[in-house]
Formats: sequence, structure tokens, C-alpha cells
Amino acid sequence: MTEPRTFRILYDGDCPFCQSYVTFANVRKAVGEVELIDARERPDLILHYEALGYLIDEGMIVDAGDEIYYKGDAVWAINTLASSNPALKLMGNRRFVKWSYPFLRSMRNGVNRLRGVRSIRSGIPES
Repeated sequence: MTEPRTFRILYDGDCPFCQSYVTFANVRKAVGEVELIDARERPDLILHYEALGYLIDEGMIVDAGDEIYYKGDAVWAINTLASSNPALKLMGNRRFVKWSYPFLRSMRNGVNRLRGVRSIRSGIPES
């Protein structure tokens, strides 16, 4: 018997869009055990994923255990997992999500700048 897989979603907890999105997606209801992680609270995970080539300030990360989704692919994966949500079904096209993700990230960065919120990575000392 295999152990149930735990999904891990790293997002910017200081971003109102990111917080609302991961709450709205309600992935837990769709797949069960999901770790929703505010990346600002887990520098160890930021460094772990950075070593694998995933920069948290460039996009959210979904670690499904056997595969890691990043940036627009992460949003697509969340939309796919939460497919019972009709609003997210509209954004189910992987190509569309990947195309629109840079715009969404720019909005997040702009709102964070206006609110005086620094980048996630700036809070981690260099080793």
C-alpha cells in the first residue's frame, strides 16, 4: 500500500491576491492533505527549492511529490486540482495560464511595492 501524497503549495503570504487565490481554490477539498505554506515563514524551503532552480519571488510553487509545478504551471496545477470550482475551470487552459502569469506576477509585485512589502527572498540572509 502506498502512502497518500501530500501536496505542498508555497505562496507569498503577504500578497492579498495569493492568499485569496489559495483559499478560493480550496484544494484541500479536492485532493485531501495539502500544505499551504506562506513562503515568508519558511526560509528553509525557499532555499531548498532555490537549489532546485525555483525562485519563489518569480512564482508560486506546487510540489506534488512526483512533480514540481512552478509559475503559471503551478496555477494551472491548482486549477486542475480544484476542478470542481467553476470559476477556476475557466482558467483551466494551461497555455492561457502560462501566458497570463507574468501579468499576474507583475500585479502582485506592484501591489506589494505600493504596500511597502519587500520581496520574499530579501528576508533571507545570504549563506
